[in-house]
Amino acid sequence: MWDKPGLTWVIGPWDEVTVEETGPDPAFPPVLMISGTSGLLTIRPPSTPSTWMTRVRFLHQLRDGADELAALLAKRAAE
Repeated sequence: MWDKPGLTWVIGPWDEVTVEETGPDPAFPPVLMISGTSGLLTIRPPSTPSTWMTRVRFLHQLRDGADELAALLAKRAAE
């Protein structure tokens, strides 16, 4: 669902998260794919390896945020 000014992804029961290896060439780094009935979201780092560590920090923040959201949802579902 497009929710201006950004994008809102409502998680569906068949949505999946995978990591796709695109090849050994640094110009084609691995990507994170979120796919499902709503569409496809690809998170791709830039092709310049020297900038990857800033993206690593972002991915850790994304992971931590997802863990926090999962814990909140589990807690509220149990109440």
